[in-house]
Amino acid sequence: MSRSMGDNYKRREEGDKLAAWFEEQMQSNAGQFFDLNVYIDLIEHYLQINDNERALKTCRIGTEQYPYSSELLTHKAQILSNLEEYEEALEALDKAANLQPNDTEMLMLKANILNYAGRHQDAIHEFEYLLNFSAEKDEVYYNMGLTYQNAAEYHKAIECYKQAIEQNLHHEDAMYELAFCLDMTGELEDSIGYYQRFIDTDPYSQHAWYNMGIVYNKLGNYEKAVQAYEYAVAIDDQFASAYFNLGNSYMNLKQYRKAVDAYMQTRKIEGESPETYCYLAAAYEKMDQYDKAIKYYQKSAKLDYLYDEAWFGIGAVLNKQQKWFEAVHFLNKAIKLNGDNAQYWQTLAEAEFQIGNIV
Repeated sequence: MSRSMGDNYKRREEGDKLAAWFEEQMQSNAGQFFDLNVYIDLIEHYLQINDNERALKTCRIGTEQYPYSSELLTHKAQILSNLEEYEEALEALDKAANLQPNDTEMLMLKANILNYAGRHQDAIHEFEYLLNFSAEKDEVYYNMGLTYQNAAEYHKAIECYKQAIEQNLHHEDAMYELAFCLDMTGELEDSIGYYQRFIDTDPYSQHAWYNMGIVYNKLGNYEKAVQAYEYAVAIDDQFASAYFNLGNSYMNLKQYRKAVDAYMQTRKIEGESPETYCYLAAAYEKMDQYDKAIKYYQKSAKLDYLYDEAWFGIGAVLNKQQKWFEAVHFLNKAIKLNGDNAQYWQTLAEAEFQIGNIV
């Protein structure tokens, strides 16, 4: 699946600045009138950082000023869906549809909300209707596949994903979910021939090689996964996702130096991201290069203070260095952000035991 963590980080920085400016303006003049695009950009920023409450509040302020904006109503429906308020979401979407009938994006959103609400058959009917006039049939088939998948009808999902790929050979997500469903039905190994046909049709399709890599990785055949990812990056040397997955396969093969090179290439293409730095740190940790591991875990945490894996990584390395008191501090940070991770608690217990804190 494609990754754009570097781009997301840059957008988040810009969104943070916009949010700070907006909140300052609201405090100084609550009745101020803003351009519609300010509301749209701000709502999309809040959605990106999963702050649905602020997104909804901003949306409500915006609709007071722009009550006939179908775009704001559509965003409102999306936010309410995220909050699992599905009936309200559908009501907002109906209002938007009255302003802009037969809009394909609205119809797609409606079908997806019905899917999230567990009304799978209603969602399928909406997708089937949408197929009649949508120009993006690959996306309709893909989302229909997700609906069948959520209903645990994996064979029907497989057929939809195959239809999506027939419409668009480069549909990465459909190929990825297809591999998942084939895995669930025990047909993953048999699917290699299916993917090979795409490669035979277009040997220079980086996406076909990339998804072949995903299949081999899921099968635990990391050597062949590496070969497939290397073909993908040979065809497209800017294919960051393939470099990232290549690094993961090298990690599984315990070839940590090569994993570092692949993650470094990912960073070079995408720019800084918490995820890439965290994986890079883990590779150095596996090579017992603890100072470098801590350096990159710290870079990860600096980019995203809420990235619990980075804080855990620092604590785990300090634990290995027998710096128990320091380890406890960082492990507690990780647990505060994600208290459901058993590994975090186990590592904390080990450090606490070493300093004599036995519960």
